[in-house]
Amino acid sequence: MRRRVLIAVLAASTMMLAACGTDASAPADSDKSSESQPVDTTDGVPADPMVGQWIGSWSSGGETRQAVLNIGRGNPLRATIDIPGRCGADWVESSRTGKTINVDATVTYGRCADNRWSVALGATQITASDPDNIASSLRFTKQ
Repeated sequence: MRRRVLIAVLAASTMMLAACGTDASAPADSDKSSESQPVDTTDGVPADPMVGQWIGSWSSGGETRQAVLNIGRGNPLRATIDIPGRCGADWVESSRTGKTINVDATVTYGRCADNRWSVALGATQITASDPDNIASSLRFTKQ
């Protein structure tokens, strides 16, 4: 009798284990990935799509030059801007409302003045204007 009970328990256990098995056509948990956000493989943290180099133009008072924006951090926004032959500055976010960010620009070299930019973020484009100088604008695309 004890032997029959043991065989019945083993048979039931085997069936339960078989029912819990994996489907060979289904991806293993390690194969699943999030397609919505790229992952920085160095520390497993989702990569910020804003971080990186953006190329575009700076315009002010009738002068237009190529500009490069290097974003080191997207939230809060931290970046450097380089306008070759003119000036460069550090950008530090001072406030944010939706996708509009106000940044304080502190000149690090060249012939520009410290100022504030109102920055509009898009998935593939960044635009900015100087609220105190309507003739100044920036436009960048991601590289």
